[in-house]
Amino acid sequence: MTTLLVAATGGHLAQLHQLRPRLVTDGSPVVWATFDSPQSRSMLADEVVEYLPYVPPRGYRRLASNVPRAIRILRSHRVDRVISTGSGIALA
Repeated sequence: MTTLLVAATGGHLAQLHQLRPRLVTDGSPVVWATFDSPQSRSMLADEVVEYLPYVPPRGYRRLASNVPRAIRILRSHRVDRVISTGSGIALA
């Protein structure tokens, strides 16, 4: 079972990173979807990460443009479940 963990950078990413041991069993495949930033690069250095373009608050056009990328991520990693902090990046 591949789990996709989705979070915007900042507090959302930090919280989901802290919760990961409770949400995903050791050894289970995990893919992260987040924005490209120094925080995400350092925090997820040893992880499989899909970087998405930043979506500003109420950035509906950018959000819509991320939908095809989100579909490709789900298909290419054969994702079985998605866990998100509920940030705007997750809507796509």
